Amino acid sequence: MTRATLVTVLCAGLLTAADEKVKPTDKQMKEKMIAAHRGDASPYAKAEKEATAEKPNWDELAKNLKALRAMSDDNKAYGGYRAGKYAAATAGGEKAVADKDAKHAADTFAVLRKSCAECHKYGRATNLSEAALRKERKEK
Repeated sequence: MTRATLVTVLCAGLLTAADEKVKPTDKQMKEKMIAAHRGDASPYAKAEKEATAEKPNWDELAKNLKALRAMSDDNKAYGGYRAGKYAAATAGGEKAVADKDAKHAADTFAVLRKSCAECHKYGRATNLSEAALRKERKEK
């Protein structure tokens, strides 16, 4: 193997490793979910307010969707049930922001909300105990 080939292979391996998310623990995922979704000051609540407004504040919506997208990436790395649907909804919201399309923003937020409900079975949206998380993974 030539030196150039070896350097290329090593660099490709480093870039791939840097792109991969580390799988969060149950406790970390619970904390991330709570921080992203619970309360009126959460990115979820703020994004919902803007996405459903007649004239959204696009900068505020973009900022909060970015936070939800980061949580979504962690959820995918974690192996969360419906993580792909949540990720698609946050991506749709980001596209709506880029296009400044209020109807699309509201529609994609409805999909986002539904993906939460599907995963947490409506009444469990704030009950992310470690036992519940383990049970969900076993049900898959």
